[in-house]
Amino acid sequence: MVQEIDALGRPILISPSQGLGALDGANLLTTIDRTVQFTLEKKIKAGVERYGAKAGAALVIDTKTSGVLASVSVPSFNLLDPLGNDQNYKNLGVSEIYEPGSIFKIVTVASGLDSGAINAKTICPCKGPIRISGYEIQTSDNKYHPKSTLTNILQHSDNIGAAFISEKIGKDNFINYIKKFGFGELTGVDLQGEEAGIIKESQNWSKVDLLTSGFGQGLSVTALQMVNALAAIANDGKLMRPYLVKEIRSANSTVEFGPKEVRQVVSKETANLLKQLLFAAVEGGEARNLIPHGYRVGGKTGTAQVPIPGGYSTKTVASFVGFGPLENPRFAMIVVLFEPSASIYAADTSEPLFFEILKGLYPYWGIPVR
Repeated sequence: MVQEIDALGRPILISPSQGLGALDGANLLTTIDRTVQFTLEKKIKAGVERYGAKAGAALVIDTKTSGVLASVSVPSFNLLDPLGNDQNYKNLGVSEIYEPGSIFKIVTVASGLDSGAINAKTICPCKGPIRISGYEIQTSDNKYHPKSTLTNILQHSDNIGAAFISEKIGKDNFINYIKKFGFGELTGVDLQGEEAGIIKESQNWSKVDLLTSGFGQGLSVTALQMVNALAAIANDGKLMRPYLVKEIRSANSTVEFGPKEVRQVVSKETANLLKQLLFAAVEGGEARNLIPHGYRVGGKTGTAQVPIPGGYSTKTVASFVGFGPLENPRFAMIVVLFEPSASIYAADTSEPLFFEILKGLYPYWGIPVR
């Protein structure tokens, strides 16, 4: 509006004013599937309450395009209390960084296979804890599995096996693969407040860092980065840019946005082998009795201790990331529970919650069970 004002900047109401009327805004057409979104919101909210978690986050993305089908963050904002706790406006799926724990073993095994540091027949010779630079690396349950195969390492979520693989890969090579998967940088998703996570530069890595990073300790990621990395495995090794907006429609024009390939992270052969390994990890893992009959899914649990100054607390972040169906992956999903109190372990919390969600999604998508 153009209007006359006085010396103090106040409008002179009796003078004529000129201006434009209200203009129609644009419509956004998104990748969100409202049925998937509704299911995810209901289940994650109930899961946070059931397992006594401080918060929860979950994302479902299309493996071929990385289009976001659903994104949930609990607690969320209250439309009836718009001036409530500012922290509740944070989208935990893209704005909260955390140490991923054992779900990062997916990246470790993929990097080892693709680099040639290991192969499908590799056996871990370790018989007990690894002692290095004054530290001792142990398994979470103090049980050790000599002569473990890659399948055994993933099924037992074996920290010793993961450390063995990361050492075989080597520091600079492993860092290169971690960054190829998109960690340490923004995914470029069209959502506000995305964080890049923290991956230390090569010169700041110690020998211990190389080993602990193999099982997701000493680095930080977002839930979106982690599920997008798994989607790349399900998508024959191709990393895509996550996105939500497909079209912006206005009265005079339509702007379209589509899938965008970022890079080929690992070879198709590596991706196919890892899909089979992750299927075996689910079928022979701790929570195998919780899997609905015929649901052929690949995935990995992660129970990560929460870092505090000088070490780690007894609190955890429990997560499960998976894709399905195995033969023709359609989706990748991550479920993250921050500081659950009913049980600190992902096999008792986020993994059963993951499969509970699938019971609602498979029939909706018409995915046959075998």
